[in-house]
Amino acid sequence: MKLNKIPVPQETCLVEIVSEDNASNHAVYFLNIDGELIDHVIVREATVSEVVSLIPHMFKIHFTPMQMWEMQCATMFNRIFEPDLIPYDSIFAWQMDSELVAIIRHFGKIKNVLNYLETEEFRSEAHIVDDFISARPTPIEQESEEVHRRGIVARNKMLKIIQEWVI
Repeated sequence: MKLNKIPVPQETCLVEIVSEDNASNHAVYFLNIDGELIDHVIVREATVSEVVSLIPHMFKIHFTPMQMWEMQCATMFNRIFEPDLIPYDSIFAWQMDSELVAIIRHFGKIKNVLNYLETEEFRSEAHIVDDFISARPTPIEQESEEVHRRGIVARNKMLKIIQEWVI
C-alpha cells in the first residue's frame, strides 16, 4: 500500500523522522509540547524526501541513530562511557524534554519563516537557546567552573549539530 499522507495527531508540536542507517526505513515520531510521544508510524521502502512530503506544515527534524550517536560522542564532557547506539524504531527512546522541543521549533522558524530574525517573536524566544547553553543542569556543573565551561562548549556544539537536522 502506498501512502498519500501521514496523519498528524492534533497535539503534535514536533515531528521526528529517525531513519535507519543506510536504509530506506524510517520511524516518524509525533511529540507534544513536552517532548512526549503521542504516536508513531513506521515507513518502509521510502526516501526521506518522500516521508517529509507526506507530513506538510509541521516542525520537523531528521537524523539517523548513527548521527545521534556521533553527536553525543562529539559533545561528551562529563561522562566516562560512550552513549548507546539506539535503533531507529525504539519507540520511547526518541522522546525529549520540553526545552529541546522549544529550541528545535525555534530553529524551524529561523529556517522556514521569512524575515523571522527581524520579528518580535524571534527576539522574545532567542533567550531559550542561550538559557540552554549556559544552564548548570548537573551538580558538578554547579560546583565546578571548569566543568561548567566544558558544558557550555558541548551544549553549543550540540545545538549547532541539531540545527543542521531541522527540516
